[in-house]
Amino acid sequence: MKIRRLVATCAAVGWMALPTPAAACPLLVLDARNVASADVAFVGVVTGVGQRIARISVLEIWSGPELPGVVDVVVGDGQPGYNSGDRAFDIGTRYLMVPVLTEDGLQDHVCSMTQPWIDELANVRPAGAHPPIGAETEAHVAQLVVIVATTALILVGSGLAFRRTRTPV
Repeated sequence: MKIRRLVATCAAVGWMALPTPAAACPLLVLDARNVASADVAFVGVVTGVGQRIARISVLEIWSGPELPGVVDVVVGDGQPGYNSGDRAFDIGTRYLMVPVLTEDGLQDHVCSMTQPWIDELANVRPAGAHPPIGAETEAHVAQLVVIVATTALILVGSGLAFRRTRTPV
């Protein structure tokens, strides 16, 4: 009986000592130097999560190549099914994304410096941070739509007012 307890205790202690995926990761300190040297770093909001893919709306690029306004990031190693290196993303949550740039695109896992946004992350924001490709164009198109719609309303309103003030002949 005592031997069984001893074996069970040793097995339990040994099992608890096994490294978890996050514990097996090297300690990465998020600072301005690490962000600047990352393959890619950007701030974004998760808009969708599929099997092995997270769709991210890019708000601001901190380092790396230019990115479009929306990117897909492979979660974990890209293999089917759940793996210990997978990261769980929450839709609607803002993240500082620091994925790895592979020949197949962006890939993120539990050992990257990716993390949910907290205000303190603004302290490591590089001076060269900028919006994604097309963000300025999208903003200009939205402004143009507002201007055209406003102008159309003014013209229609003026036409109706002019019509009412005309005296019949």
